[in-house]
Amino acid sequence: MKAFGYIRVSTRDQDEDVQRRAIEEFTRSRGIEVLRFYVDKVSGASAFRERPEGSRLVKDLEAERVDAVVVWSIDRLGRSMIDTLNTVIELEQGHQGLVGQRRSGYKLSTRTLGSHFYRSWRGSRNSRERGLGRGN
Repeated sequence: MKAFGYIRVSTRDQDEDVQRRAIEEFTRSRGIEVLRFYVDKVSGASAFRERPEGSRLVKDLEAERVDAVVVWSIDRLGRSMIDTLNTVIELEQGHQGLVGQRRSGYKLSTRTLGSHFYRSWRGSRNSRERGLGRGN
């Protein structure tokens, strides 16, 4: 299985190594080859396709066949539920799976019905937390 890794941190002062190490450990333990990482150092408020590396990842998916995009957490794709779901739907339409790896050990695969519910819930939770001044 081949994949791209996607990392987003909110500020230039934050270090993406935590996410990179978690993705590398996760993929290595499952025999997934990460062809390259895409790292955005931008606010999650910007739409995925508007981010430099998010945009490049989407373009590379059109040119190069991979099985999945691996993220540390689904909230790295977007802060709003709509943007996150649009990104996930776009990946699914291109036949790429999405795998989320998080500290809690929860693994997300977009190819299951339960994950659709989880994405909806998680995206709305992130939007609400942002509105209350909490979250990242």
